[in-house]
This record gives sequence, structure tokens and C-alpha cells, in this order.
Amino acid sequence: MKTIIGILAFFFAFTFTVHAQDKTEIKVSDLPQAITQDLSQNHSGWQAEKAYKLDTKGEITYKVVVKSSKEDKRMKFTYDENGKLLNKEAYQNDKTKSDMNKKNNPDQSAELEGAAIW
Repeated sequence: MKTIIGILAFFFAFTFTVHAQDKTEIKVSDLPQAITQDLSQNHSGWQAEKAYKLDTKGEITYKVVVKSSKEDKRMKFTYDENGKLLNKEAYQNDKTKSDMNKKNNPDQSAELEGAAIW
């Protein structure tokens, strides 16, 4: 029995350590220059609205929510700390995601209120 409890304790400690992530909202003006340069040079027509700095076990990445100046569309760009674009995906804020889930599955909508975006 002690062995099982020890294994479970180790498993939970390892799980929480592996997924530890520190997410901080930052000002768009505080983004590294390489990121703002990429946005202006390679993504004209997109304006940064929000920015987040993530630290996952010492690995720094940035999430930037951008809005199209031509249409009511938002995207989420993920960059490494050197300004390399790692990922682009459609962005849905919590309210939109929650409303969509209520329509699809009203029983789970209460659980999804305020769910993390990423």
C-alpha cells in the first residue's frame, strides 16, 4: 500500500512539474523588437492587441493576439524569444468560446466558463 501511495505521489508531483507554466500579460510595446519587426514586415494589415509572455521551465515564448485591419478577424501568433514565428491559429476569446460551447453542449457550459485560452 505504501508503494502505491508513493508512486501516486511521485506521478502527481512529476505531472505538475512538467506542465508548470508562468503566463504573464505584457504590454504590446514590451514585446521583443524581433517580434514587432516580424509583425510589421511579414504581417502587414494585422495589429497586435494583446501580448503574453510564457515561461515553461525556462523556455520563453510569446503569444500575440492580432486583429486584421481589413475584417473583423483575430489570430493568435506564437513566437520564440528570438522572434521566430512558431505557430498561427484562429483566436476566440473566452466569451466566444463559452457561448459556442453552450450551444453545442449546455451541460458542460458551466465548467467551461473562464477556461484558459491556451
